[in-house]
Amino acid sequence: MPVRKSAAEVEQRRQEALRLVTGVGEVRIDELAHRLGVSVMTAHRDLDDLQSRNLLQKRRGVAAAFSTVQRESSLRLREHVNAEFKAAIAEPLLDLVAPGDTVLIDCGSTLFPFVRALSEVEQLQVVTNSLRVSYLLSESATVTLLGDRFYPEFESCAGPEVLRQLDRFRVDVAFLTATCVHNGGLSHPVREYAENK
Repeated sequence: MPVRKSAAEVEQRRQEALRLVTGVGEVRIDELAHRLGVSVMTAHRDLDDLQSRNLLQKRRGVAAAFSTVQRESSLRLREHVNAEFKAAIAEPLLDLVAPGDTVLIDCGSTLFPFVRALSEVEQLQVVTNSLRVSYLLSESATVTLLGDRFYPEFESCAGPEVLRQLDRFRVDVAFLTATCVHNGGLSHPVREYAENK
C-alpha cells in the first residue's frame, strides 16, 4: 500500500511540476507524470490545483505556462507567487506605520499581506490607486482612491491624472512595488504604471 504524502511533500511536487512546465513552456501531462514519478491522475490533480491558483494553464493533454508578459502584467497570476515571502515582509513594514499616518500604497500584490495587517492600525488615511487595497482597508481606514484609466489586469488606475492627484497629498510613508529594480531605476511593463511609480 502506497504511503500518503504530507501536504508539504505534495506542494513541493506541485512546485516542481510548475518549474518543469514554466521551464519549457508546455509539457504533455503523461510526460510530466513520468518525470515526477506519479500517476497521470495525480499529475492531473496537481495541475488542477496549480491552475486554480492561476499559476499555469491546463489544456487537453498538456500543461502550459503563461507568457512572461502575462505573468508580469496580471495581478491574479502574481498574487499567489512567493506568498511566504510576501507574508514575511508584512510585519517589518508595519513598524514603519504609526496610528494617524497618511500612507500611500500602490497596487502591487507583494503588499496585500501587509495591507491586511495594516487594518489593525488606527486612524489611518490611505491614498491608493488599487481597488483591492481600497476594499481591504475600507472598514478600518479612510481611503482615497486615485483615478485615471482603469486597468483590470492590475485592478487599479494609472496615468497622468493619478500624478496630478498625487500632488495634492502629503504622505508620511509610501509603499511601492516594481516588476524590476535595476541600476536604481524601477521598471514596469506598462508605461503609465512606470511613470506613476
